[in-house]
Amino acid sequence: MAGRHTNRAEIFLAFYEQIRWALPDARYEVDDLVAEHDRVVVRWRLLGTHEGPYLGIAATGEQIILSGIAIYRLENE
Repeated sequence: MAGRHTNRAEIFLAFYEQIRWALPDARYEVDDLVAEHDRVVVRWRLLGTHEGPYLGIAATGEQIILSGIAIYRLENE
């Protein structure tokens, strides 16, 4: 999903459903949060134990850290 815009809740929810199954003890940490005008940028880390398959990778039982940046555009409808 990197670099793509998604306006479909189903796609967003499916992505996080995969994370939930692969890392049942997952927790997010927000490292930076910046808001300006109609944009919010979040730099985050996801930490958890790899207990289920994810993107074709079998569970390893290891602690993993995923990191990323999310950019949100807010609009008043």
